Amino acid sequence: MFNKYEAPFKNSPKLKELYVDNLFKAVDLGLELMKKSTDEQLVQAWQEYVKTVLRVFSEQSGKHFYTEYLLFLLTIVKKSPYDQVKESIQKLLEIIKSI
Repeated sequence: MFNKYEAPFKNSPKLKELYVDNLFKAVDLGLELMKKSTDEQLVQAWQEYVKTVLRVFSEQSGKHFYTEYLLFLLTIVKKSPYDQVKESIQKLLEIIKSI
C-alpha cells in the first residue's frame, strides 16, 4: 500500500521530476545569490520564487511543504540576508531529500 501523499505522483513520475528539478533550480539560484552581495530585496525576490514553487508542488502532491517552509521562514527572519539564503538552501535540500 502506498502513502496517501505519494498518490498524485504514482501515475506521473515526470511531474515529480519536474518539481524536484524546479527545487534544485531554486537551490542553484540561491547559491548564485550567496556568491553576490545578498541584499534584502534580492533575498525576498528569491524567497518568493521558492514559495511559488513549493506552493504549486504542495497543491499538486497533497504534501504540506509550502506551510512547512512558511513556518521555517519565521525562524530565520531576524538573520542576515546571507544566512537566510544559506539556511533556506539547507531546508530546500531537506525537502528534496524527503520527496
